[in-house]
Amino acid sequence: AAGKPAKKNIFKSRKFKYGGIATVITILFIVVVIVINMIMGVLDSKVVMEVDLTPNQVYGLTQESIDFVQGLDKDVEINILNSKDSFESGGQYYVQAAAIIENYSKYSSRVTVNYVDLVKNPTFAANYEDENIASNDVLIKCGDKHKLVKSSELFNSEMSYSTFSYVVTSSKAEQSVTSAMVNVTSDEITKVAILTGYDEADYSSLTSMLTSNNFDVQEVNITTDEIPEDADCLMIYAPASDISSEEADMLRDYVQQGGKLMVMAGPVEDGILENLYSLLSDYGVEAHEGIVVEADREHYAFQAPYVLLPDMASHDITDSLIEENYFPILPISLGLTVTGEGSGGTVTELLTT
Repeated sequence: AAGKPAKKNIFKSRKFKYGGIATVITILFIVVVIVINMIMGVLDSKVVMEVDLTPNQVYGLTQESIDFVQGLDKDVEINILNSKDSFESGGQYYVQAAAIIENYSKYSSRVTVNYVDLVKNPTFAANYEDENIASNDVLIKCGDKHKLVKSSELFNSEMSYSTFSYVVTSSKAEQSVTSAMVNVTSDEITKVAILTGYDEADYSSLTSMLTSNNFDVQEVNITTDEIPEDADCLMIYAPASDISSEEADMLRDYVQQGGKLMVMAGPVEDGILENLYSLLSDYGVEAHEGIVVEADREHYAFQAPYVLLPDMASHDITDSLIEENYFPILPISLGLTVTGEGSGGTVTELLTT
């Protein structure tokens, strides 16, 4: 009779060997991950910040700020109004703000960063009685000029309806500090006049952005007032009603004499802003009634053909955006066609669909 087949030693089989190796590798990987996490947990946060391996480099500076700092020809002093320990005790966003601000001095010997404890240095606050300075504010100085950045301006916050209090959501320390540095180092301030009286949309956020970027903003109604002679630029923001033909002629003369006009406008409920858009015809540009709808799926966002993702052409205005891989999103846009029939100047198409 045939004997029973001999039993295989499964511990010596190839399958077991490979399975065992895989198991050992997995265990080693898990151990390595645990060890790394333990090491990172005991490392001082300053060491981690110094390397800045965080996503999007939240402790670093953008290239725009780096370029500005490296181009400084004046000495700038950044004073964080608290001791370092007390400032960072405010939480992770204060730790982040401190690291961001300290980075400025790493890119230029022109910049110094100091921590000034107002409790230990009461005379410091006495020198700026009109500023109403407080702990955790940041004071930027250059020569005889200074600019105060309130602690609330270092962060973005939003209302929490569960606690009915404002909650910090992100840092804007770099934006506020760089803006203040521009302010104290600039010899001249650009003046922008926003034209009013056309049922324009709320532009408070625009004004805030311009002011934080060192622009002097004023409101002007050219129906009753003359165009300011010291204005570097006139701006019309999202008008719902048209300008008059007389005002169109006034703006046309202003531009022909070397003035700068920036119009941010789009579709309106009733027809088209004929007098305003007649200014474009001088340059061979025609405005169309209605909105632009994109047929190419790769050139609109949120599955909405009217939320455009246009192609962006290279230009001094757009190059920094292209380099940082930004994409403009333009919802509800008015269509413009370059006809080439005008002789008022050169037309450059920056965003095309």
